[in-house]
Amino acid sequence: LPSTRTRPLELVPRIAPAFLRHQRETATLLVRLAAAHEALWYSAWDRPLPQTSAPAQLPQPDGVLVLPSASGPELVFLEQDRGMESPAHFARAKAARYAELAVRPELCQRFLGFPTFRLAVQTKTPASTAILSSDSDFSPDSFA
Repeated sequence: LPSTRTRPLELVPRIAPAFLRHQRETATLLVRLAAAHEALWYSAWDRPLPQTSAPAQLPQPDGVLVLPSASGPELVFLEQDRGMESPAHFARAKAARYAELAVRPELCQRFLGFPTFRLAVQTKTPASTAILSSDSDFSPDSFA
């Protein structure tokens, strides 16, 4: 259980909080991807992966899907980027965590139940969506 108390979110009348647009866009994208790929399971939980018991800092994707494939179910993480953070920040804060997970299939299996994963990155840039598998180049230079 959390050791600190949380406070209710204070909302200003007629002003949507900044995070709400991201959540709405992520949920819409996740539902569309799930329908298009006949997902077995999907979720957009806030901070869906464990942090306390993992030996490395795990990424916290915006969405998680389990998709059917010829070789069995596969894990896909979704990152929905609205262009609010720099590519350098994405590489440092997110890509590095995916990179570490990608080279440690035993960690993936232990904490996620899958030895590998794919990463879908949706951006507001001209290169709309990229899908990277766990054997892709997750180096910070590939996101610059």
